[in-house]
Amino acid sequence: MKTKIIYHEADLDGNTSAAILLLQMSSFDEDPDLVPYDYHKDFNQRIVNGNVVYMVDVSLKPCMILEVAKLSAEFYLLDHHV
Repeated sequence: MKTKIIYHEADLDGNTSAAILLLQMSSFDEDPDLVPYDYHKDFNQRIVNGNVVYMVDVSLKPCMILEVAKLSAEFYLLDHHV
């Protein structure tokens, strides 16, 4: 099982959120994969299948978030959007 950090690549919020999470995880000797995402791209659900997923500064439609959560071994959504 691999840990994935999916972050909004197009702004400072997403990049900073991913950097902070990566820094925190490195203190626990974890080596997650960083997965950049932008709203103009299709979301590849295969990357989350069976993995631990942290989604930071990414707002998807609620039905898509639920689908990602169901495919993930563990799912964490960290976001400031409504």
